[in-house]
Amino acid sequence: MEKKKRNSLLTPVDAAIKIIQIYEANYPECLSRVFVINAPKIFSIGYPILKPFIHERTRNKIKIFGHDSKQWKAAILAEVDPEELPVCYGGTMTDADGNPNCVSMVNMGGEVPKSYYFSGKPDTSNKKSLTIASGSKEHLEFKVDHQGDVLKWNFHCEDSDICFAVYRKRDNELIPIVPHERIDCQISAEEGEIICDESGVYVVEFDNNFSYLRSKKIWYSIKVESFSSKIENGNRYDSL
Repeated sequence: MEKKKRNSLLTPVDAAIKIIQIYEANYPECLSRVFVINAPKIFSIGYPILKPFIHERTRNKIKIFGHDSKQWKAAILAEVDPEELPVCYGGTMTDADGNPNCVSMVNMGGEVPKSYYFSGKPDTSNKKSLTIASGSKEHLEFKVDHQGDVLKWNFHCEDSDICFAVYRKRDNELIPIVPHERIDCQISAEEGEIICDESGVYVVEFDNNFSYLRSKKIWYSIKVESFSSKIENGNRYDSL
């Protein structure tokens, strides 16, 4: 069986769950206490979604407070020495110039540069475009020279969804490798890879049969990475 790795771009909740799972699996005792202060109302919606994925040991270390500063300051001071806590959080520590926020020690981040703003569209650089007519499909063939080579893909669809699948070609037969699936990828790019257990021709399918009135334009980057080349030369790609 081919080993498949498929990474849809994670939603914030998915990402938070994954971070928590990695943390709990590898660093369970690094966390002493978490104080969430001035929690907005939306937090009461998001936290219950995350809660089932958090181990009870970790949940017991998390304390959540609203906007009652007297309440959360008292809770923090019960566990932190006032001399080690900035004045703005209920302690007595200040900067050398008397700043109660201790900005020389606590970096709050500041304004996000516009270069980091989300554009709302996936990146099209280093991608090819392909238009699939309504009610039709397109097949792209990629030659895999060696067993163990990796077929990798990254694609998104403009303003809609598309069906995706991967097959191995044997004579005139297409053997399913990645199941046919309809994917919403107009906002988030779809990424994935498979380790090819056999050499030969692999077929990537973009299917628009379900859409009778509308063509679909996709942007894609598909590569075959040579396993031996990766070991010998690092991340060298054999693109097709």
